[in-house]
Amino acid sequence: MQRSLNIVLAFLAAGLLITVRSDAPPASTFVLDGGDGTNLTFALNIPSNSDELYFHMSGPAGNDWMAVGAGKEMKDSLMFIVYTAADGRNITVSPRIASGHSEPTHTTDVTVVLLPGSGLINNTYIVNAKCHGCRKWEGGFLDLKSKTQSMIYAVGPGDYLQSDLLDAGIRRHEDFGQFTMDMVQATGDEGVPTNTTSTSGAASVGSARIDRDYGNAFHALAMTGAFVILFPLGVLLLRLFEKVILHWLNQAFAVFVVVVGAGMGIYISLMYNKSKSFNSAHQIIGIIVVMLVFAQMTLGFLHHRIYKRTQRTTPMIKVHRFVGPVVILIGIVNGALGFNFAGENRLIIAYFVVVIIVGLLISGAIVLKNRHQRRKNVYSTPAAQNFQEAYVSQQYGSDIPLRNTGDPPAYAPPPGMGRPMV
Repeated sequence: MQRSLNIVLAFLAAGLLITVRSDAPPASTFVLDGGDGTNLTFALNIPSNSDELYFHMSGPAGNDWMAVGAGKEMKDSLMFIVYTAADGRNITVSPRIASGHSEPTHTTDVTVVLLPGSGLINNTYIVNAKCHGCRKWEGGFLDLKSKTQSMIYAVGPGDYLQSDLLDAGIRRHEDFGQFTMDMVQATGDEGVPTNTTSTSGAASVGSARIDRDYGNAFHALAMTGAFVILFPLGVLLLRLFEKVILHWLNQAFAVFVVVVGAGMGIYISLMYNKSKSFNSAHQIIGIIVVMLVFAQMTLGFLHHRIYKRTQRTTPMIKVHRFVGPVVILIGIVNGALGFNFAGENRLIIAYFVVVIIVGLLISGAIVLKNRHQRRKNVYSTPAAQNFQEAYVSQQYGSDIPLRNTGDPPAYAPPPGMGRPMV
């Protein structure tokens, strides 16, 4: 009797489970194992009776942002980018379209509505959402009949972005990859996917790739190194050794570093929305400084060529000597503006500490050189040489050989004496 009752209850439980599972909306799910106990999950549901989409996303909030997009590559891909809201407790989901391998731009043609269960929970981004206008967008569309729809994913660096803005600036991704999804399996009754623990109807394409943003660091190192160290060093070499060739070689190398650093700055600017228009103070001043660097180099070169031919100075040297320190000073100040523009304000104090130390070292070396030169000039006068020789003669008992006193007067007979007898 008891055994029969248990069998009946088991069948009822199985039937209830089948009923519950059959009520779950169809979905395709991709789960990326993060390798540290965290996963990036994206599950998609395509209602057969509407033009909307439902999706679930989740991933570790230790990254600045996470994103999933439709397409083989960033160009023309529709992306859902998730980051922490301004209050630090909720999330912001920004639909964006990328024009290439650069920061995606927010699109107003797509609307994402957050549904219950979304938020920043246990240091995890959790998104349950409904999307309007997500099946077709400018530059792309979802192939609803495809069983291998191309998709991409990415996560940002470890910086902590907090913003309610849908067009908030994001840094370059740190990891990214590709996967495919079965659109047919995901089509059916509408609803937020509930199968979010294992991959189903999706497959990874290759392995995750690591990406690092070295461009900003290279640009900062090149430009600050040129204006804080190399250009001042060129002045020091000219003052200490008084050799134009050393000055010219150093400054030519510094100009080369500036050109490479400026080129990297332009490349970086084209990658981010806030810098694509080149209208920030740092960018405008940077362009002017680079132009002044070339003007300064041209003035120095032309003056030296004329001087070698005529052995006379030109008015250009006065301009060259005035513009040089001004360009260095503006370049140093623009370096601080650059750190601020990149959101690295914590580095500004350390930057100016280095500037002060380098300035003191170079100034001290020039002061010591000038003091040594003044002493050398004093000891090389005729009076100083006579004094030194007199001191030596007194010490060693020798006659005092006077120098630089001129030729002795010509002999003349004393007054009153006639011509000498022959």
